[in-house]
Amino acid sequence: MRVEVDRWKALRAVQQTASAVLVSAQVLGTQSAPWDGTLLVSPGLDQAVLYAFQNDGEVGGVNMHMRGLERTFEYMVRSDREGDLGVMTGASLMDDGIELFAAESTDAHLLTFSRVTA
Repeated sequence: MRVEVDRWKALRAVQQTASAVLVSAQVLGTQSAPWDGTLLVSPGLDQAVLYAFQNDGEVGGVNMHMRGLERTFEYMVRSDREGDLGVMTGASLMDDGIELFAAESTDAHLLTFSRVTA
């Protein structure tokens, strides 16, 4: 529980200043998509947070294209479970996307994108 509370505290500033952007298919009616993804983008803090959820266990993975990042900036991508995933450009994250796969322990992913270049 303490780890989750600490994670929430670390993301609180982003959540207070961010705009939410849908990065998965729009849900129509009562039928949900295999994966849902919402990106919180906070330009003032040079950070973004992706909340992604797997709704259909038959669909093992998904490629999500970020939105609202600065194309020329580089971002350190960090997973809540995998740790640092590396540095990627905003252009790559938006054009090529990022692959997410089903996790054994949970159907949710939390990725943070922190700007590392000016």
